[in-house]
Amino acid sequence: MTALRPLLAHDVTLCTDGSRAMRGAAQALPVRHVALVTARNGRKRGMYHVQTVNSYQGRLKGWIARFRGVATKYLPRYLTWHIMDERIQRLTAAKARAVLVGNTAELSPDRCCPNCGAMLTAA
Repeated sequence: MTALRPLLAHDVTLCTDGSRAMRGAAQALPVRHVALVTARNGRKRGMYHVQTVNSYQGRLKGWIARFRGVATKYLPRYLTWHIMDERIQRLTAAKARAVLVGNTAELSPDRCCPNCGAMLTAA
């Protein structure tokens, strides 16, 4: 909790599935807590819901399972890899290739090679 306290504004609302640990975290921080108990089909209450987080957690858990566990010190690298993997899947092949080679030319398609997505040099 100590690490989170300086990162959270005083008006933050923690929206959880009602777990005891999250209820304790909300009290310790202190932040407003909205508990949506899924056992009672309470996945949404007004603007509050937990489905985005649940969906991401499921995708991440499935993706990381193939590694059979990761070292904590490398976790930020695996999370970055997963984010890039998800973003690249939504790109066209040319844009994905450009991102993978570190080319931002996809933002300026008029200056980009139509065959490989590489940045063209200025004439």
